[in-house]
Amino acid sequence: MLGKSNHLPIARFEVGFIDDPYLGISLNLYCCGCWHRCPGCQNPELQDPDSPLCKKLTVEEVIEEIKKNVELIDSVVFLGGDFGYYPQQLRQISEIVKKRFNKRCVLYTGFTLEQLRPEVLDFIDIVVDGEYKQELHRDGFPASSNQRLWVKEGKKWKQVDSDTTPLSKLLRSRLGVGDD
Repeated sequence: MLGKSNHLPIARFEVGFIDDPYLGISLNLYCCGCWHRCPGCQNPELQDPDSPLCKKLTVEEVIEEIKKNVELIDSVVFLGGDFGYYPQQLRQISEIVKKRFNKRCVLYTGFTLEQLRPEVLDFIDIVVDGEYKQELHRDGFPASSNQRLWVKEGKKWKQVDSDTTPLSKLLRSRLGVGDD
């Protein structure tokens, strides 16, 4: 794993409306660094942790950016790149987001839930896991059929049928795909 220092390569912070599977307004944090190298990756420019698109920020600097948007958002979404390569920083940031700001934390990762250290997920509420597989691409959410949606209930993780989420229903209606 990477991420031994307090610094994190961040490409951008972006307010979004469809990145949290349960909708609402999210602040999306895009990190750099991903060694999954999935063919057809949505953000191949963020795979290199030393990309010129990224700025090395401390956890404190990331929190300051979140604080600027905290009144507007319902959740913080960790995307990339892959925050799974930065477990220490992911845990620190998500802990502050939950304890100080009381916001939902969503993690998109190419790792499976089982591959992530449990303590990294202490303050994460939702995980979309699994590498993107271009040959399993689907219209809707998640982007490939091997990816799974997990929701924390208490301290236990429950796999959820992603087709039942508000995000999936919204995407199907926009694509003109009916509920079978």
